[in-house]
Amino acid sequence: MPNRVNRASQFMPFDALCGFREALRQVERKVELKKELSIDQEENLNRQIKLIEIGSLIEIVFYSKNEYLKIIGEVKKIDFINKWLIVSNVKIPITEVASVKILEKNEKM
Repeated sequence: MPNRVNRASQFMPFDALCGFREALRQVERKVELKKELSIDQEENLNRQIKLIEIGSLIEIVFYSKNEYLKIIGEVKKIDFINKWLIVSNVKIPITEVASVKILEKNEKM
């Protein structure tokens, strides 16, 4: 009987294009267009961004590679001159930020 099981295993389905199905799923993913903010929304977002401090815990939604991503993490660095910030080791251009929510202020100061 063990010979039959071993013999049957040689006829298992074979995926000659390993990873091809996953690549197709990535291509099939719908492209999400970047939404334009109104003037009021931009002003509100700018106010929220100015309140962010290094060490604060924030929830941030930003546009990257044809989709919106959400990260919850600690702010590591803010550069208002070059317009980017680092949250949980992810460098985010401020121009791509859609929303920011400060969950916890930095208590070390």
